[in-house]
Amino acid sequence: MAKNSKEDIPGFDPATGEWTNLAPPSLPLNDKSRREIRFDEPDDYEVKVSPHATWWTRYDDTIISFGNSLATFIERSHEIFPKIVAVLAVAAAIIGFISEPPDIDFADMHWIEMIFFLAICGLGLWFIAAISYYCGIFLAWILFLPVALVRYICYNGSTLLLFLALTVSILISTAH
Repeated sequence: MAKNSKEDIPGFDPATGEWTNLAPPSLPLNDKSRREIRFDEPDDYEVKVSPHATWWTRYDDTIISFGNSLATFIERSHEIFPKIVAVLAVAAAIIGFISEPPDIDFADMHWIEMIFFLAICGLGLWFIAAISYYCGIFLAWILFLPVALVRYICYNGSTLLLFLALTVSILISTAH
C-alpha cells in the first residue's frame, strides 16, 4: 500500500500560510462504458453502443454512465459549494442587518466614528464569510459520503443488482 506524500495530506501549510487539500477525494470513473456524458455543452451526449447490443450491455452502460456523470458532477461542485455557502451566509447577515438595523443615530456620528463603525461591520462580514466558507467545506465532506455511496452502488450494473439483492434480503429478513 502506497503512502500519501506530504503534499496530499489535508491541513494547514505553515510555509504558505494556507489550508491545502481540503476538498473530498475524487470519485473514480468507470472507463468500461460505451456511453459518454460530458457537461461542456448541453447537447454533448454521445451513444457509442451498437444498436444490436444485448440488454445486459445496454443496462450496464446506462448504470455506468449515470455513475460517471454523478462522479463528474460531484468533482465540479467541490470548488463551488463552499463559495455558495459563504455568499449565502454574507447575504443573510446583510439582510438581517437591513431588516433589524442597530439603534444608532447615524446622523449624529462623527466621520471617524462612521469609518470605525463601517470597519467593524466589514470585519464582521469578512469573519462570517471566512467561517461559512470552511463550514461549506465541512458540509461538502458530509454530503460527499452519501453521494460516494450512491456512486459506488452505480459503478456498474452488477453492483447495483448486488445492492438491490442485499437490500431486499435484509428487508425480508427483518419483516415479521
